[in-house]
Amino acid sequence: MSKASRRNLRILKNKHPEHILGFETDFVSSEGLPPEKVHMIQTRNTRKTDKVVEDEIRTYWRENQRPRMFDGDRARFEGFHYDEKSHELKIFYSHEKYRSYFCLGDKNLPRSRQALLLSINGVLVTRDNLIPVGFRGAETNQEGIWHIVPAGYIDISPVIGKAVRKGMSGFPETWLSETPYTATERELHEELSLPKESVNVSRMRLLGIVFNSNRDFDTTICVVVPVDCHSSEITLKGDEHVTMRFLKTSLNDLKEELIRQSRDLSTSSGHLRGDIALTIAHLYGQSEYMKTIESVSREISTASY
Repeated sequence: MSKASRRNLRILKNKHPEHILGFETDFVSSEGLPPEKVHMIQTRNTRKTDKVVEDEIRTYWRENQRPRMFDGDRARFEGFHYDEKSHELKIFYSHEKYRSYFCLGDKNLPRSRQALLLSINGVLVTRDNLIPVGFRGAETNQEGIWHIVPAGYIDISPVIGKAVRKGMSGFPETWLSETPYTATERELHEELSLPKESVNVSRMRLLGIVFNSNRDFDTTICVVVPVDCHSSEITLKGDEHVTMRFLKTSLNDLKEELIRQSRDLSTSSGHLRGDIALTIAHLYGQSEYMKTIESVSREISTASY
């Protein structure tokens, strides 16, 4: 990760005590970045591990795997670099297996030892200014909590080069990643029913990168999705969520929702709380976002004593 990237991370963590609310924003863009400004770049996997840990991961997966789970190939978040002149964001990812996250995700380890699977959270904003959230069903990841809809992992697929086909040893694996925008569109149509023409990928904007620092310890890319339809035209699809409700987008309503969810971190995803904070930044500005984080954190900290 570049010095500029590390500096941005440090500034955000010092100014905004988000960890009290169960999330940390690694990157924030209140205006939002369009698809042409975001680039996914593969790099090597830097997760710190050893043979003992990897053996434990395989054993835990074998003994605890659920019926609907499979050990898929996933993208691990390796960092980012934002160019303030071109306003281009590079997101670095590596290849990781789902079993690593399944074993390590409930352990409060340093980020360097976590699987850090990379996902997307799509914040849909309807014509009547509402945002859908869903309650996760049984036998799903993060079951029994409120989560943004849609959400899901960024898919990666192997690219087989000529050198590999010829059997050259030592040739690095190449994994092609979805963009945050194509992943959001795919997950949207997997989890929700709504008029297809109401979704336009070119109108999506990346609002930030959020680390779930309270549980699961993974990273998501928050993408706002303006949809040209009414909330009454949106229904759940599939069985990942058992019910859905809508959040109002007024500043006071978003603040109150963030406070409610932060009082008991076990009832919702840290990513959802981060999504709400980033939506405040997008709709009401960076200054309001900073004030909200500070005031909500202060209120939650005071209430805990």
